[in-house]
Amino acid sequence: MIELIILDPKTGQQRVPLHDEEYILGRDPELAIPLVDKRVSRRHARVFKRDHAYWIENLGSANGVLLNGAPIGVPVQLSPGVEVTIGPFMLTASDDDATQSPSFLLEGKSGQYKNQRFVLPLGELGVGRVEGNALVLNHASISRQHSMLHVTPQGVAVEDVGSSNGTFVNDLRVSRRDLSPGDTVRFGSVELVLIAARQGPSIAFVQRIWSRLRDADRTVQIAAALGGLSVLLLAITLVVAIERHVAGPDASTSNLGLAELKYERAITAELTAARQSVANGRWDDAVRTYRDVLDRDPINVTARQGLSTAKRAKRGQLPPPPEAPPGGTKP
Repeated sequence: MIELIILDPKTGQQRVPLHDEEYILGRDPELAIPLVDKRVSRRHARVFKRDHAYWIENLGSANGVLLNGAPIGVPVQLSPGVEVTIGPFMLTASDDDATQSPSFLLEGKSGQYKNQRFVLPLGELGVGRVEGNALVLNHASISRQHSMLHVTPQGVAVEDVGSSNGTFVNDLRVSRRDLSPGDTVRFGSVELVLIAARQGPSIAFVQRIWSRLRDADRTVQIAAALGGLSVLLLAITLVVAIERHVAGPDASTSNLGLAELKYERAITAELTAARQSVANGRWDDAVRTYRDVLDRDPINVTARQGLSTAKRAKRGQLPPPPEAPPGGTKP
């Protein structure tokens, strides 16, 4: 059964089982799925069924439906791991019977998009400089409509759509090319690497990490060494905990499980608060909260992405969240 999961920063999580062919989401309380907030239009988005899956599209709302921080211009498939935002609400899907979840993402290699990750939902994803593309890369070398990504559970293909500065795979200009994990894709002068999200780290990926550390400055190398030491200590702690559990559960193992639960809840609460700050344009609060998360969990991908976006917005590199027109959002 497919469920739509709606995270409301004020009231928490809501799960809506999806059975019908179509659902309208918006501020109107009479709709099938109401999202009551002044930043949500009365009829904001449509969730519909196609090819045994559910998709979401914008209905011309004032503030749009956001994926990876940019408004979508085409329908996007709702599936586990793909998160879209409507005003302060974050939406994703859960499918107990699903065998496929988003398998691929792109990670920036340099410049303003370095280390920023873009989840690739299934479907046809436009890449370009302007809003309306699924992947918006606001760079002078990128055409308005630059390329198209064809994403299936089996793989990703990239196709140039007549861009001025070309689309490149591993430094070779292409018109269309199937991609493999680890391939470098360059749109104009913006480079990203394709990652298979559901696979473990490959030798090439490890080599890439080692190369980055080798070329990094001394401070980064020391931080990486300390991080590796922390991982080693954590592994030792887990081994000791497992041995104690095998020998017989006692109060210490129970306390360990309780501490882990409290830790996860604290991380989730801080991420929710950070997203609320982003939705309200409170960039200082968002930066501070994301940093607090990273102090607790240095490898938290969501916090790293959010911190990068909030920093750029604070510096004025991203436009502020669109304000509602007088009298409310667009009907």
